[in-house]
Amino acid sequence: MRKYIVLLLITGTVWAQTDFDKLVLDDGTEFLGECAGVTENVVYFKPTGELAYQVVSISRIQSLQLKDGKTIIRDNYIKKWTILDYEHLSIKDKAIYDAKKDARRWILYPPAAFLTFGAIMLGSGEEPWEYFPATLGISAASLTIPYLFFRELTWKNTENFNSKDKKLYEKVYFKEFRKRKSTIIVFSSVATGVLGPLLYISAVVSGLS
Repeated sequence: MRKYIVLLLITGTVWAQTDFDKLVLDDGTEFLGECAGVTENVVYFKPTGELAYQVVSISRIQSLQLKDGKTIIRDNYIKKWTILDYEHLSIKDKAIYDAKKDARRWILYPPAAFLTFGAIMLGSGEEPWEYFPATLGISAASLTIPYLFFRELTWKNTENFNSKDKKLYEKVYFKEFRKRKSTIIVFSSVATGVLGPLLYISAVVSGLS
């Protein structure tokens, strides 16, 4: 009789665990809970007993098994993507997620500014590079027009948040966004500064030949 009771307890424990996703870190620490989703770099996971989702880097994860038995991460490698359950994230996690996503778009800002400058310069009927104020004005326009366009793309609608959540969201969002945007723009500017003139010279040479 005792054997049957023990067997039932073990079976019950196993079935209870299938109601949770299982996250195992590189150091062997295991967590049962709920996975809200996986992005290219992080997992949003809420351990049982916690109120908010935790952001866990993929590089720290040994494995992630969903409650349906599917393993989507194994040895820091994403085997299968899951759709992010955005609505279940905390206000802070939503702000961080949105900031990361929006900041990536700014990698196109330096190339867009460079192309705008080239288009205005080449489209001019005269030779503005021989007149410094004209060149300065074109440079300012080339930086401003793409900037306003990308800023419009990153505008966030927070009307559905109450005043407290909106304040927290904006504080976290802009802090994360500015940090990532600056890094991305610097990296993209260097790449554009190297590749841009080479492509321009190549195009000119091809046009002359």
